[in-house]
Amino acid sequence: MNLPNDIAKRKEDHVYVCTQDVYNVETSSTYLSKIHLLHQALPNIAVQNISTEISFLQHTLSSPLFILPMSGGGKKTKALNKELIQAAQEANIAVGTGSMRILLEDSTYFQDFYFRKQAPDTVLIANLGVTQLRQHNIEKIGEMLRRLEVDALSIHLNCLQEYFQEFGDRDFTGALLAIQELVEADIVPIIIKETGFGIHKKDVIKLREMGVSYVDISGSGGTNWAQIEGYRNPQYRDSAFEFSDWGIPLALALLSTIPHSGIIASGGVRTGMDVAKCLVMGAEIVGMALPFIRTVVSMGKEGVLQFIERINQALIAVMLATASQSISKLQHAAYWIDPDLKQMLHEYTHAIK
Repeated sequence: MNLPNDIAKRKEDHVYVCTQDVYNVETSSTYLSKIHLLHQALPNIAVQNISTEISFLQHTLSSPLFILPMSGGGKKTKALNKELIQAAQEANIAVGTGSMRILLEDSTYFQDFYFRKQAPDTVLIANLGVTQLRQHNIEKIGEMLRRLEVDALSIHLNCLQEYFQEFGDRDFTGALLAIQELVEADIVPIIIKETGFGIHKKDVIKLREMGVSYVDISGSGGTNWAQIEGYRNPQYRDSAFEFSDWGIPLALALLSTIPHSGIIASGGVRTGMDVAKCLVMGAEIVGMALPFIRTVVSMGKEGVLQFIERINQALIAVMLATASQSISKLQHAAYWIDPDLKQMLHEYTHAIK
């Protein structure tokens, strides 16, 4: 499969690879199965009084669930994004749009990224790769963000994906300085996210200290973007597949980072139980991408709304069984971890000192 490099086509390729069973894009474990929440047999709360509401980017949302950006640019991905964003509006949860890189290079794509009319009330987050911060001046980025009327900008870190991508970016020098300059410009709140290989505690602290509003640690265990590019680029396929178990598993990244505020958890989150465990381990909001893109492709907006409801049903059940009437209570629920993960955490923590 030798695919062209055109940006819009590449985004459509990404969706295609992620939604076809023939491609294995999930290659490792989050280790969330090794986290166990303490059951409360006498919760002393009523289900009707349980609230999954959270406050995020000055909005009150109905659930701590975040539809992560998956793809941007191109007619097919625009249609999918529109349905995801409409579902987010109806469910009152946060949603991100795909990379606005193509928009900065060709403003005729503006309507492919302007979704405020579809989501007038919920949190809408734009997305851009870190290397584009050096390729476009901050004034231009700021003007586009204002036109898009977004609540925040997510900057994604994806060095491995770029390396294995034909004609991908190869120079990542100055990324931290570019982030610092963007934060100081104070255009919108800034989120820094990995793309499935994790961010360790030292970098989380560094980013938060420079004024980044949220860090999405995006641990390994979910979509492997090196593998996706390997499918797209036969020249690098064998090398890309060597990274099938690369990265910091989501559970390890979370356990080693707490207690720190401003943490978003993603990377292999697939169920309401996963969402609950991430919140208990310190996340403020929890993101998913692959389940949503697969659902919207196969079932459209109504399928996405059903999936959100299923996640929330499981989350409420966890809250009941942990005597947590609110998300803030759930974030303080008791849990334990399997011995092998505890040992792994010890070795991992030692490695990043």
